[in-house]
Amino acid sequence: MKTQLSFVFVLAFWSLTPSYGQVESINILNSRLDSVNGIGFIPSDSSYSINLRFRMQNRVEARAATATPFGLEERSFLTRRARLHTFGHLFNNRFRYSFQLGFTRGDQDEANSGYSNIIRDAVVFYRVNPHLELGMGVMKLPGNRQRVISSADLQFTSRTILNETFNVDRDNGFFGIYRNNLSGLRYNFIGAITTGTGRNYFIADRKTGAAYSGKLELLPFGDFTGFGDYFEGDYYREQKPKLSVAASYNYTQDAIRTGGQIGPQLFGETDMQTWLLDAVFKFRGFSLYGEYAHRVADNPITFQGDLMRNVYTGTGVNIQASYIFPSNYELASRYAAVNPGEDIDVIEGGAKEASFVLVRYFSFHRIKALAEVTYRQLNGYQFRPDLPGGMIYRFQIEFGI
Repeated sequence: MKTQLSFVFVLAFWSLTPSYGQVESINILNSRLDSVNGIGFIPSDSSYSINLRFRMQNRVEARAATATPFGLEERSFLTRRARLHTFGHLFNNRFRYSFQLGFTRGDQDEANSGYSNIIRDAVVFYRVNPHLELGMGVMKLPGNRQRVISSADLQFTSRTILNETFNVDRDNGFFGIYRNNLSGLRYNFIGAITTGTGRNYFIADRKTGAAYSGKLELLPFGDFTGFGDYFEGDYYREQKPKLSVAASYNYTQDAIRTGGQIGPQLFGETDMQTWLLDAVFKFRGFSLYGEYAHRVADNPITFQGDLMRNVYTGTGVNIQASYIFPSNYELASRYAAVNPGEDIDVIEGGAKEASFVLVRYFSFHRIKALAEVTYRQLNGYQFRPDLPGGMIYRFQIEFGI
């Protein structure tokens, strides 16, 4: 813990120091604090920009058995997120970077990685031209929209069971982003070639392959206000209809983890393919969002003696709708379900959940309060034993810049 705190202080000191390379004095022309980028600094020669953000999520949670929805069985009070994030450009605006650290137990994946993995993002991008950027490092793969959306920008306290089962998460490798228009149609393509083992995940004496990911986004009515296709809810109350439709594909060769880039180690290797479709529509405070997932694997069930671990193959769906009032209160509901494929249905079951939430926004998604009720039904579902069934009640505060 002392080492982590020392690292944080060094990072903060470096980030606030207005020089790099040779020591020199640079006058700050512009500093700002806004609800999207946090604290920002730009020197007089515009040679670099630094944006600093922190955030925390504090949550109270209670769970009840299905038969007695108000007979609370478990209670918890935890800090679910505690993160520092810095991003901007260095040297000139062609070199862009993003660096994020997570300090809570759930962020560090210690149970699976074997160490406190505090690095969430560490990626550098080079802008080749106004349309193309190439990157190297660790960041989120171009998967389902809800996973790519930051947990700070969700309407609900957590992502759905579809995301927990089928998302392709973060990985180390090479990334590319291409944005352009075709006869007035806005489109984005994001691609990646990565290790296939997840963020900073090292394993000796195991055969590993690689992962190949791609995502195509179509925006027939143009860009959303303030990149609204990548936060939940129509906070800016689009005055014209906005729509984004996307399709993603991930092929992980010789996967060694139950979720490809996440989860415990499998007892053997398998090739895994994941297809993901999503769409979001926003207009005058109303938002409608849907996802579909499908995963297959060559060898989904692996053994070591009497022990067994498996990939969850099958399908998942999620649909959610919301409306934000002029008072910045929002009502949202969603339904999600996952169903196992025929190759694992003898050992895995399905699950479904329905959620309702009341959100009060104080400053965009940076400062907000959420009160949520979820009913989750598990039909032999074992893939994520940390996702309980029954009635779940949560109150969460998001606070940050």
